[in-house]
Amino acid sequence: MKTNEHSSNVLQVSELDLCYRTRSMMLPALSGINFSINRGEIVGVVGESGCGKSSLSYAVNGLLPKNGQITNGSISFKGEEVISPDNSSISSLWGNEISMIFQDPMTSLNPVFSIEEQIMTAIQAQVSFNGDSNSEKREKMLKMLERVGIPDAEKHIKKYPHQFSGGMRQRIMIAIALLAQPSLLIADEPTSALDVTLEAQINDLILKLTKEMGTSVLYITHDLGVVAQICDRVMVMYAGQIVENGSVQKIFAEPKHPYTRALLEVHPGRAAGSRRLHTIKGRVPGLNALPEGCRFASRCDYSTEECEKISPAESGDVNNFVRCHNPLSGAVPEAETSNKEQNILENNKEDELIIDAEGVKVQFPINVSLTDRLNGKKPEVLRAVDGIDIKLSQGEVLALVGESGSGKTTAGRCLLRLNDPAEGSINLKGNDITNLKERALRPLRAKVQMIFQDSISSLSPRRKISTLLLEPFKIHGVKVDNPKAKVKSLLEKVGLSNEHAGKYPHQLSGGQARRVSIARALALEPDILIADEPTAGLDVSVAAGILNLLKDLKEELGLTYIIITHDLNIINYTADRVAVMYLGQFVEMAPAYKLFENPLHPYTEALLSAVSIPDPSLRGTTQRIILEGEIPDPANPPNGCPFNPRCRYSQEICKKEKPQFKAVSDDSEHLTACHFPVIKNS
Repeated sequence: MKTNEHSSNVLQVSELDLCYRTRSMMLPALSGINFSINRGEIVGVVGESGCGKSSLSYAVNGLLPKNGQITNGSISFKGEEVISPDNSSISSLWGNEISMIFQDPMTSLNPVFSIEEQIMTAIQAQVSFNGDSNSEKREKMLKMLERVGIPDAEKHIKKYPHQFSGGMRQRIMIAIALLAQPSLLIADEPTSALDVTLEAQINDLILKLTKEMGTSVLYITHDLGVVAQICDRVMVMYAGQIVENGSVQKIFAEPKHPYTRALLEVHPGRAAGSRRLHTIKGRVPGLNALPEGCRFASRCDYSTEECEKISPAESGDVNNFVRCHNPLSGAVPEAETSNKEQNILENNKEDELIIDAEGVKVQFPINVSLTDRLNGKKPEVLRAVDGIDIKLSQGEVLALVGESGSGKTTAGRCLLRLNDPAEGSINLKGNDITNLKERALRPLRAKVQMIFQDSISSLSPRRKISTLLLEPFKIHGVKVDNPKAKVKSLLEKVGLSNEHAGKYPHQLSGGQARRVSIARALALEPDILIADEPTAGLDVSVAAGILNLLKDLKEELGLTYIIITHDLNIINYTADRVAVMYLGQFVEMAPAYKLFENPLHPYTEALLSAVSIPDPSLRGTTQRIILEGEIPDPANPPNGCPFNPRCRYSQEICKKEKPQFKAVSDDSEHLTACHFPVIKNS
């Protein structure tokens, strides 16, 4: 392969092999890795979990674990070879020439030290600050914190990590990473745990600062939408190899490797209103069971006998190649669409209401100190849900969307009476459950089940899957004549084989654990499923399978869903109607297609503008509304419209009067709470 050496190269990796030592064997984590990164270039790395993305980042920055060993190849940084037996050459660049932003800032920030102490410790370790006095170092720290959007930095640096929001913690990590103005920044899933609005803020910040400083970026992500919007090039990894490498525009327009095309096809952002998402069969092979030929052959729709026996070589140069015997041509086909508007009109009948909740409020008391109590201070409450109405017909799918802290999960839990309402009424299938005692509530609760966000945590690690699936019958006193047959039937219903019945939760993949959670929720044949972030933490390929499953079960069993999510990419595929929550209140509700075509509330408009669509041709063509700040404290909400402190259209009335939640035109299906709704001219 041509190496295409260039003086502007910051990083050049050639024929890199990486193995992990175990007691029984050496496991090949990376094989024949070739790529380079030029000065100021942002290169994305995508692929499913287990494809080697993080191993690549650890090899490049010298953070390999003790059992990690580079067995072949070269890593050249600014023209100098940096591989050494003990990784000392690479490690010497850490923090000065190479910096990293990790996925979860809470695991990187020490909870027992203030932000000031931690940043000053990082500065002391960087040679570029050796000639500076402590006051000069502190001044540079404050300037960088202000540059990344930390307001009143002088005041906030005395705080501890837990006193900051997730978005602010990630900004602090970016400040630490960029303080020494490194030549290379490695960003490992820096926004995967953030809301879409915070994701947009962080990605715009990374893009702006790195361009200003001329810093190169290796951006690791599972989100093709993010790659399409901020990256110059993309490398697609599969089972420890780079299978395709090229410009973002070229690869997204005409992917040559079947795996790249499959990743684009399964992305829900391309399937608004489609009948079904594409899926990728099978799983990424384990490091101890890599196939002889092409590593993707067993999952590939175009595989031949040659693919199964012979490993393909790279065809092209170092930054423009594909590893495939039979490269594809042409664009990714469009998803087949369905008439979602007609489906909604057929389902939305008032006489079939299965959920009817009115004026629901959920409040949590805030602890008041003994001194405050003695001084007569009344206890405050946190208004998690502040007066919402939900009317849902049989077979309908309602999505609750909004940023973290908006009250979505609490609202869903309240419908199950897992949280008791402070005010309002809740009717399920004509039964008023607002004030029912636990004994009377239990039979009704069997008909409303919840799929929790963290499937592994919701499954007892000490029990086999078969026991977990039979648990609902035991709790509700339902006799099962043939337990083995029932377990097999439930597993088959969610697309799992009976071999999983004897496994424990830790032996399942993320997608399998989510399917088991769904199977357990279906055990008592409920009418309503509340799914809390059903695709959170899953690869896009696995998420597509879960979304298809939910749609199949709806059609097969006539289920009614409430889907709680912050991922707006999945909404137009799964939901009939959407309710947008902000600070415990609904600010907009409409059929999904209407909401996407014409968002009326400025908050909805901002959420939709922040969604990353996997289409680089849209880059710069649409206005991206970056919301400043974050959701206010529910214990101390602002006066007037709750969104007014962050709204670009805010006027004096917005600060004083709370807007009514109502239809603003002749369309009774489209409601919003805004003094100045954004109505487009048709």
